[in-house]
Amino acid sequence: MAASEAGLSNFQKYIHDLFMPFEPAEFHLLITQFRWRAIATTNFDLIVERAYGRGPSRLQNLVKTVKDGDGLDTRLAREINPVAFYKLHGCIEFYTDLSVPLILGNEHMRVMRQTGHDFTPGSATWDSSIRSFLRVTRFPIRISKDYCLT
Repeated sequence: MAASEAGLSNFQKYIHDLFMPFEPAEFHLLITQFRWRAIATTNFDLIVERAYGRGPSRLQNLVKTVKDGDGLDTRLAREINPVAFYKLHGCIEFYTDLSVPLILGNEHMRVMRQTGHDFTPGSATWDSSIRSFLRVTRFPIRISKDYCLT
């Protein structure tokens, strides 16, 4: 509703400005001490990126993607110890790119599906979003100790 009244561009700038000051807490830094096959999140803040940016003790280098066709495979191949980082609901870093709007609720999910954006999972709840993502990317779908949701 707010995005409709203020306009998507203005609303996304507001969300960007609201979330930019947030920094990772100490427990977020623990994410960097595990080896992951990939990380997927519906969070559009920069907490994970900033956690990986803090210091050389991380075990992998984060390679972020927010949309199809952004050269993820090429960037992963160039990186030493890469981990793909999928921002399923967009990222405040790209708030001006209206081709990948922030997914802020059910209405945005419906719009993304109707406009043919396959990168966005087909469910409004984050757990099923992650499961849909895993299905689309052919990751084995099982809940185990190597499955972490942030």
